[in-house]
Amino acid sequence: MFDFKTVLVTGITIEGIASELKNIRETYLMLLINKLKYKTQKEGEKIKKEYYNTLSTAIKRINKEIQTFNFIIKHLSDEIALLHKVKVVNIKKIIYSHKGDYQRATGGLSKIIDDTLGQGDSPSVLARKHTALMIDNEFAATRTSIQYFLKSLDQFVAPFNKINTKKIRKNTDKEINKIKAVFSIGCFGEAVFMTGRLLENIITEYLLLLSYHKTISLKQEYIKSDDCKFENKIDSLHNKINKFVSKSQWAKMKAVKWDRNTYGHLNKTKPKDATAMTTIGLQSIQLLEDKIINLKKIKRK
Repeated sequence: MFDFKTVLVTGITIEGIASELKNIRETYLMLLINKLKYKTQKEGEKIKKEYYNTLSTAIKRINKEIQTFNFIIKHLSDEIALLHKVKVVNIKKIIYSHKGDYQRATGGLSKIIDDTLGQGDSPSVLARKHTALMIDNEFAATRTSIQYFLKSLDQFVAPFNKINTKKIRKNTDKEINKIKAVFSIGCFGEAVFMTGRLLENIITEYLLLLSYHKTISLKQEYIKSDDCKFENKIDSLHNKINKFVSKSQWAKMKAVKWDRNTYGHLNKTKPKDATAMTTIGLQSIQLLEDKIINLKKIKRK
């Protein structure tokens, strides 16, 4: 089971990875890239080695964080996208193939300073910019994988995105957010159980409201009692006398009741199964929330 600490560590890790990628771009590809200029081949070998060693150290640190992050995600779900490591070997090839002995800008102090800072269009500056671009392209896969991760995570909690929070009361919305939090950290059995429990509570509330206004013959004492099981409550919504929900809606609520009893607390529940169960449960909750809100509006008039 994944707890709040795991979620917190995961969130901090991916934020740290994104931040370090940005720092590398700003430091090594915009500032320190200008060190890759030299007059002789021997000087160039030394400069390129120094540049590669410092850059590769930063990259290896990121890759280690990515490895830890992916380890956590793999144990959470196989449906969430993993992050790509930066291929250090490719970075090394780019750096060591760099030509830093191209002609530099001449003709005045300002042009020389611009050249040193990597500005202008001298062959030396253009070579450095080209190398920086090639290195940056190697980071593209990692940056893109972060976006894929966020999209897959959004898809991972898709059942909750279908709920119209504007048509749900605040207390119910809070309970749904609790289920979402549990679902999002891989506790699928718990999420299914909590969805079923919330549905039962909403049905109970709806039946009590109907009983209070004498729309049904059930007594409030019975509805609140242990004798009135979840199944009895669902049947009270659709039977020979009452048709508060359609037969299809009744069947879906029955399925949620069955799944709650079968899968509750079983965290081996597959993500796809949990998604289907949770979606059906939330749709039923949304339906009854609408009925409760409308019934209260009618009775107030």
